[in-house]
Amino acid sequence: MANLLNIGFSLTEALGFIADTDKQLTSGVIEIQQKLTDGYSFSESIKSMVDAQSYHQLLIAERHGQLREVLAELATFDRLKLKQFKKNSRDPGLPAVFMLNFADSDHNDSRVCFPTN
Repeated sequence: MANLLNIGFSLTEALGFIADTDKQLTSGVIEIQQKLTDGYSFSESIKSMVDAQSYHQLLIAERHGQLREVLAELATFDRLKLKQFKKNSRDPGLPAVFMLNFADSDHNDSRVCFPTN
């Protein structure tokens, strides 16, 4: 969405383009478009589709004319989260490595206790 806004699409044009080109998103986009038509703000229109933190970031951005920038930042953050999730799912031993780094540092003891089944 941010890329479409950056190249000159209006919000409604960007939503229409997304609905036309990504069939998996069509029903959600139609819901957003209907709420916009009914007079809701963009942030209110997507409130049920995003987490609370993203909603509040979008609400503030909308009020201060920064919607395009915040949408770009949220998209970047989501891509990074997805990349990290994929990386972690390929390496099931990764959490154990993190646990080793958080050994009992209060007692300068490097032993780590793992629960037994």
